[in-house]
Amino acid sequence: MTSNPQSTTIDCRGMQCPAPILATAKAAKGLRATGGILQVLADDAAFPLDVKSWCRSAGATMLEIEEGSDGFRATIKIAGEAPTVPAPSRSDTTLLDCLGQQCPKPILALAKHARQAEPGSELEVVADDAAFPADLRSWCRSAGAEILSFDDQSTPFRARLRLKGRVATQPLLGGGPGHAPPPPARPVAPAVQPAAVAAIAPVSAVPATPVADHIRIDVSWFAPDERTREMVRAARDARATQLTVVAPDPTFNSVLLGWCAAEGHTLRSLNGSGPVIAEIGLDVHRLGTSLGQAVTALAPIAPAQAEPQVTALAAPGANNCALLVMHNDHEALLAALLIANGAAASGMDVTMFFTFWGLNLLRGDRPNPNAPKEKVSFIQRMFKWMMPKGPKRQALGQMNFGGVGRGMLDSIMKGQNLMLLPDLLESAQSQGVKFIACTMSMSVMGITKRDLHPYDHLEYGGVAAFVDAARGAGLHMVF
Repeated sequence: MTSNPQSTTIDCRGMQCPAPILATAKAAKGLRATGGILQVLADDAAFPLDVKSWCRSAGATMLEIEEGSDGFRATIKIAGEAPTVPAPSRSDTTLLDCLGQQCPKPILALAKHARQAEPGSELEVVADDAAFPADLRSWCRSAGAEILSFDDQSTPFRARLRLKGRVATQPLLGGGPGHAPPPPARPVAPAVQPAAVAAIAPVSAVPATPVADHIRIDVSWFAPDERTREMVRAARDARATQLTVVAPDPTFNSVLLGWCAAEGHTLRSLNGSGPVIAEIGLDVHRLGTSLGQAVTALAPIAPAQAEPQVTALAAPGANNCALLVMHNDHEALLAALLIANGAAASGMDVTMFFTFWGLNLLRGDRPNPNAPKEKVSFIQRMFKWMMPKGPKRQALGQMNFGGVGRGMLDSIMKGQNLMLLPDLLESAQSQGVKFIACTMSMSVMGITKRDLHPYDHLEYGGVAAFVDAARGAGLHMVF
């Protein structure tokens, strides 16, 4: 590699996909602070299409690409990054004690407190659950809260937050810098009075107030008996015409169906396999305050009180990639890490959530001396002994033949100058791909922190960590 303050040249000739793009991304990362020109030499046939795709994903500018007798030369402009400005702080702080609570109870308690908090108020949270650091950061990103300080190096964990307030009404897909602003308000179109409510005051008696075209609410943070009430309250406050509801499991399907049937709303689509995602067309004049409540109980909203309280749907977090790894078939892990490396090389923030059998990829050859010893049962020890550990021992899902098939595949890949599973794993870490180990699966399978290799970007989290990463991701897959 040769460089000067404005230009860098890297030679990727002899490398096969995805190595040239990974090298391009690594070199571009070094230019992000000030910006500059990057020249890449490569002879892989896939390079022209790959580098153009990478430029679009990473926000780089392809100035030109030339083909010569010795391969391709791409000239790329890398833009510099703008500085960030810290936000002011407040001093009124409340203490939330979550000691002794396990995932997801600390996050549920935090969400419940935040729903009733004043915007901008500060909260100190104390917890000792191993998943709390990753879950807290994920919840803050999705709820729009700010972490003022966080001691996550010793137990109990202690964090100081500034809350945004009204967490239930925050956009599900994020709301930080780079997201699209809410769409402009438009007036409510006159509605036809259904015959079933003919005895009720005419629709014209309800003032036509501005509405948000589309709102989205995640009811997962609420207790089961609060979900319907909060969903209806959010829609009623915003007087939206379209509603997207996300629920944690299919048990909410019947609630949604019953509410739409009782109140006359249109259920346009329902993905009920979990998490539940429903698209509903709303009749804004028939929004009761609880499930099945008649419209007669809904007093007209005065114009002075009709300010929308729900933020309009924000643009998806197209720069995020979330991968759920639950199997440990060698070829599935290859595919997962190949996607992770490609997404990271394209400038995406990549999170890999390892659960159940997928945790075996993260296991080390030797115990991690920096992690404390934990007691596991005899059955769990036998369970771990029978499972392969680390990237070099995962078997093929098909045609493994006692490891012979995997050895043949590795030999073919080496002959083609392709990256093997350990290489892809190392590359993912060097690019900052975040690994999250599911603490619930670890406790079930007897896998402790001492069993996992001490990767630089390894964290321990629960369901909130993956839900946050996946629901705002432009790319999410399961392996």
